[in-house]
Amino acid sequence: MGSWVTAHSNEKPEMFQKAGNYKYLLHQNVVESTDEDGNKFYTYDERVISCDEYFILKSLQDVSFRREAEIIDEYTEKLIEEGVI
Repeated sequence: MGSWVTAHSNEKPEMFQKAGNYKYLLHQNVVESTDEDGNKFYTYDERVISCDEYFILKSLQDVSFRREAEIIDEYTEKLIEEGVI
């Protein structure tokens, strides 16, 4: 939908942010920095995505997180069976 732009914020952005009118903001490459006064700020890439894009990306993210949890559970189970933990 939209092209990537560099954005700044005093608060760490979530990956997705509802922007209204059936649109979302997608954030990536978030970098935390500190200014000369010791205040934190964040610089990141941002672009507008449609609801359809949001639901596809969110679904893929959820599948990825579930698979990572399954791998950790399988590894932990193996360690228990081997008597390591």
